[in-house]
Amino acid sequence: MTDQELKDLVANLAISQKEDRETLREFNASLREFNASLRELRESFIEDRKSITELKESIIEDRYLQRESGQNLEKQSLLLYEKIKKLQRSMRDLRKLGLSVGFETEAFFYESFSQYPSLGNYKFDIVSHHVKGQKSEFDIVLYNSKQIGIVEVKNRLRRNRLKEFVNKIPLFRKEFPQYKYFKIIAAVASYSFDQESDQLAKNMGLFVFSQYGQKLRPIHDDSFVAKQF
Repeated sequence: MTDQELKDLVANLAISQKEDRETLREFNASLREFNASLRELRESFIEDRKSITELKESIIEDRYLQRESGQNLEKQSLLLYEKIKKLQRSMRDLRKLGLSVGFETEAFFYESFSQYPSLGNYKFDIVSHHVKGQKSEFDIVLYNSKQIGIVEVKNRLRRNRLKEFVNKIPLFRKEFPQYKYFKIIAAVASYSFDQESDQLAKNMGLFVFSQYGQKLRPIHDDSFVAKQF
């Protein structure tokens, strides 16, 4: 090999090494960029996994809360249902008790007026109870040849019931036209009285009766003058 050929070879090797170094630098730069991208990707992956984990935990917690809420709602519904049923049973018992007391009240006053068929100075010959018309019902009705006595029976007499009873009295003649020329005398009979309803009844021209032991007791005095309807 001549000197010139050797020189050319060395020069070519130098150029090749320079090119290799440039290539190596470019490769290292690319590798660094790749590693940086890889780190970013890993960090992003870790963040995504963390987000997914948090989302799973949130879903699990939501499902748990929903299940707990559903269970609590179901328990509350059952408790409410039990309370409603208990209340319904209590209401039925109260209605039965009220009906029982009501029947006993009417039975007592009916028996009393049957033994002493009179309202004040008005004497009667016949006594009936639960007298029903087409639209109205009357608890106790007393009859003679000229007058009708109507008695409204209550366990506890309240003021608003008095007005209802007084408004119902004229309906007796419409329900039973055979008595349209009869005078009607009215009374209320009750175990107890609410808000001076006994005095209001007397002011409305009604006889007032109550129970004293096993006897019928008039609340009005002997000088009381009843209204004729």
